[in-house]
Amino acid sequence: MQAFGVQLFQGLLVAGQRFDTAGVVRCNDEHFAKYLPDYASLDELKAHYQRSGLGDVKVKKFLNNVLQETLEPIRNRREELEKDPGYVMDVLRQGTQAAQAAAADTLAKVKHAMQIDYFA
Repeated sequence: MQAFGVQLFQGLLVAGQRFDTAGVVRCNDEHFAKYLPDYASLDELKAHYQRSGLGDVKVKKFLNNVLQETLEPIRNRREELEKDPGYVMDVLRQGTQAAQAAAADTLAKVKHAMQIDYFA
């Protein structure tokens, strides 16, 4: 069975996009067995959708279950980080400093390229 993802279902529900569209969140055999046991394979699901009769609600529920499972470790990590605001501020401070340095370097290159680096 081939993998497919969120982009597929967005396309399926919004514009009737094909099932072979690449996605970001990958659904696998375990997701089908767990959340859509009525279908043995992606081909079976495709066939049912193409001949009509497969409602959007069922597909949306499947997508929601896969997304919730995917987001669970992210939520757990956020809860851990919430307990140490000092660490979070340090990470943000370091990231800000790195971004400012990169932006200053890029701006210097742009000014030089445009020949407006009068005081460099």
